[in-house]
Amino acid sequence: MGKEKIGIKNKRNIPLSFKLGLFLVVVITMVSMVLINIHYHAYKKVTYDQIYRNLDYVDMTDPDTLDMLTRSAKETYLVTHFDGYAELHEQAVAAGDSSALAQWLRNHLLHYYTLEYMSKARKDELMEQYIKEAVDAGHAEDEVYDWISLYHDDYYSYMESIDYIFNAFIYLQTLADLEDITHIGVYIEEGNGYLQLMDVESSNTMEKDFNEVLVCGVPLDDVPAITSYNKSKDEHLKIKTARGHEIARVEPLEIDGIEYYFVFYHEADNAVEGQASFIRNGVFFAFGMAALAIIIGFIILRRMVTKPLKSLAKAVDDFSLEEAHDDKAAVIDLPIKSRDEIGTLYNNIRSMETRIIDDAENITHMNAEKERIGMELELAEKIQKNSLPSTFPAFPDHKEFDLYASMDPAKEVGGDFYDFYMIDEDHLAMVIADVSGKGVPASLFMMVSKILIENNAMAELSPAEIIKKTNRQICRNNPEGMFVTVWLGIIDLRNGKMSACSAGHEYPCIKNPDGNFELFKDKHGLMVGYVPEYSYTDYELTLTPGSKLFVYTDGVPEATDAEGNRFGTDRLIAALQECGNESPENIIHHLSERVDGFVEDAEAFDDLTMLCFEFLGR
Repeated sequence: MGKEKIGIKNKRNIPLSFKLGLFLVVVITMVSMVLINIHYHAYKKVTYDQIYRNLDYVDMTDPDTLDMLTRSAKETYLVTHFDGYAELHEQAVAAGDSSALAQWLRNHLLHYYTLEYMSKARKDELMEQYIKEAVDAGHAEDEVYDWISLYHDDYYSYMESIDYIFNAFIYLQTLADLEDITHIGVYIEEGNGYLQLMDVESSNTMEKDFNEVLVCGVPLDDVPAITSYNKSKDEHLKIKTARGHEIARVEPLEIDGIEYYFVFYHEADNAVEGQASFIRNGVFFAFGMAALAIIIGFIILRRMVTKPLKSLAKAVDDFSLEEAHDDKAAVIDLPIKSRDEIGTLYNNIRSMETRIIDDAENITHMNAEKERIGMELELAEKIQKNSLPSTFPAFPDHKEFDLYASMDPAKEVGGDFYDFYMIDEDHLAMVIADVSGKGVPASLFMMVSKILIENNAMAELSPAEIIKKTNRQICRNNPEGMFVTVWLGIIDLRNGKMSACSAGHEYPCIKNPDGNFELFKDKHGLMVGYVPEYSYTDYELTLTPGSKLFVYTDGVPEATDAEGNRFGTDRLIAALQECGNESPENIIHHLSERVDGFVEDAEAFDDLTMLCFEFLGR
């Protein structure tokens, strides 16, 4: 029987316990993440639902609520659009200082004259103070004073209605307190932006003085809540403002042809941070479960699966080693009593080893001679097969050429061979040869010839010197008188110049980039193994980028069909022309198909060996 060692091993030596443990970790982690996701959405729903309920407590359909909101909006709007403001703006523009004066009047006069409770004496005192501040700021005193004098009485009379603004503020603040709303904003669209009529904070969160927060008529470029609402019409909007994360409910309300926006805000920083904390804790929980699964899975799997399997694997390896060394192999005997799959596997292995021992004894006695012959042919076939390069592309780092070769022996082993190797970084050697005779002797002679040629080539000799030295070495000990035809070429990959020598071999075929394949009738010398001191000569040729070289043994032109007709050189050239622009690999496959189609069922006459080289240049 064969001597091949049998072992139970993973493809990449990865322990089975690790594979099963990893599977367990993945399953537990996925289950944990699903549970975390379910709880996360439940937590998120509870958290945000409470905020939504707070915002939705304000019933815009309630008559009393609607009346108070309407009055608050109208009165605030009137205060921020009082009579005379437009005239003030025109005078400021005419004076050439419109922006500074308008801003100053809005921030000071409008704020204190319309929104602050004070006596007339206090107003006069502030009037003098503001005029002084305006003058210090570079404004014309007469310009400001004329405007104040012009509308002085109108403003004093307007103060009678200022308590409505205060009442509106108190109402909105009370509403925010009762419904746990962070703050309420009232806006109208004005120009390209918005005018904030009022922004009332809940007294629970208000940190500023009453007079500091009671500010109306603030121009804004954008109100994120209103912009989002106009795009989506969502009932609840998650936005990011200067205050942080907020959830807003926008309620538009048309009053006297003007559309007001009431925006109810609720801070969401705590909710957002709560979500982030929940996610972090969930991730830690998942990792913890995974780590626990690794530990538990490793312990259980090692005890119940890995350890018995390792014992089985070692016992099978020991059995195979005993068989390989012709020792008397003993059937494994392990303390495995389980009735599961491992127990079944153990019993099956015992039965298998018993049959192997019995079969081995029978085969040894009945087929000793046949096995000896088979081993001889198998060894010769392996030697020959392994001696020829079979990995393509052969030199993937070298882009200067493409190369492909094949050898199909007529019997189990043959006398043909090909070879190629880099002599140095810039020189590639290619060899094709045909040994006289067939079978094992030719195969052994082929191996000797191949090794000698390669060793001599590595000495950086010319092709003629390599073959001459090889011929001398073979003739020195060749009592059977065997010989070998050889074609050897060495190409300089930098410029395509090739030196070659032929020792009685077939003519090569060469194709220029724009031409067809043609026989190149090179100068022949004697076959290697005839005359010890025979002198061989080189010849040179130059391959340009895109040129191809095709060399072969006589098995190609001398391939014979059932009627005794030969394939011949003409058919060879014709077959090459059919695929002249193909890659070397495709060319050789095409030639093999042509020869097989010609020979059909006839017995192979000789080994079929071919090598095709294409020079691509640098």
